[in-house]
Amino acid sequence: MKKKCPNCQIEMPVDAKMCPRCGYSSELVNVEVVEKASLKQKLWHFFHQYFFLLCLFALILLFLGYQAYANWHHHSFELVPVSELERDPNSIHNINELYISDGRNYEHWLNQKEKKIYEMLLNSVDHFEEGFSYRYSDYGYQSKYQATQSLKKINHAFIMDHPELFQYGTIRYQVNETTKEVNVWIRYASNKETYEADKNLIKTELEQVKEATKSFSEYEKAKYIYEYLVKNNDYGDKDDIMSQSAISAFSDISSPVCAGFARASQLLFQNVGLTSTIVPGAIGNTLHEWNIVSIDGDFYNFDATVASSEEIKHFKEDGILYNGFLFEHDENYQIEESKMIPKPDGTKYLYYSHENLIYRYTGIEDFKQKLDSYDTDYIELEISNMPAFRLAKDEIEEQTGIQDLLMVGYVIWIKK
Repeated sequence: MKKKCPNCQIEMPVDAKMCPRCGYSSELVNVEVVEKASLKQKLWHFFHQYFFLLCLFALILLFLGYQAYANWHHHSFELVPVSELERDPNSIHNINELYISDGRNYEHWLNQKEKKIYEMLLNSVDHFEEGFSYRYSDYGYQSKYQATQSLKKINHAFIMDHPELFQYGTIRYQVNETTKEVNVWIRYASNKETYEADKNLIKTELEQVKEATKSFSEYEKAKYIYEYLVKNNDYGDKDDIMSQSAISAFSDISSPVCAGFARASQLLFQNVGLTSTIVPGAIGNTLHEWNIVSIDGDFYNFDATVASSEEIKHFKEDGILYNGFLFEHDENYQIEESKMIPKPDGTKYLYYSHENLIYRYTGIEDFKQKLDSYDTDYIELEISNMPAFRLAKDEIEEQTGIQDLLMVGYVIWIKK
């Protein structure tokens, strides 16, 4: 008796366990089915056992994806060009005619609760109020530390948005951990009685600079503003609250410190048509404010403060050291809130390279020839290999016969 193979249909003995042609076996088929069923059971068991870990892994991937998007979004943030700014009479940021604020830091940087505190600060300053208070627990903060860090962020956003609020100096605050109350007091640089006169003074200066630079290139406008601020100002007294305000850079009553220089620079930049922002941060461990300005689409650091020191003024009366003008990133400059600051990576208009004032020291004889090529009494150079120059400094002064030598960072200033 014979039977047919279910696979290839040839006849084979009834007791045959395997087809002699194709190797088909019902026993092997059963084994394969069992193995497949077993694999499915194992997969289901694995999924069931590690369900929580798999979900956690998926959430981590989602979080990392969001962070990557957020970082890209912040990195791609761009300042609104001055040419595109429009005054909105209904905006809370429309303060006075000195400046058009789009409130970009308020809009793009703060959450809804931070915006409410920002608005309290804005309203208080605009109306010359003594200050304001709030319970930090009502704004979602769990500790004094969170509340103070948030207030610092809000204050930075406020300063960057509103240099035209020249009456504002700074704030001081006190946080009660028991009652969770934050008390904020405002220190004013200009009072209500002199506000109009101070505003008109600033307006006149802005109009004069605008008129003087109307035919200038963007580079020339920035250079004019740098020279204007340095020539007309010495470095002020940090304890003088007026020195924190833009008014100090335009008035004879006070002299600016870094905050005054940065806020005055911002007003000047916008009024001559340059896109820029104030930068809150530090130099080393010292709090500092400066600017980043756009020249032909690229951003550069701008810090008029560094050229106003007593040391530089003593070296040459009315002298200007340009190491704060359109310089590349310096590791000593630490940006406090980098998410809202465009990266200063411009190269074309870096001052010393643009003006062909970079020199690599190779020896005293070559340096003598370099000095002889200038017909001016004062020479300013950026030394590309400053450590080598510093080692030879005493010998250079002795053999070249120069009267005086001032070194600031990688820049030297020579009096022949």
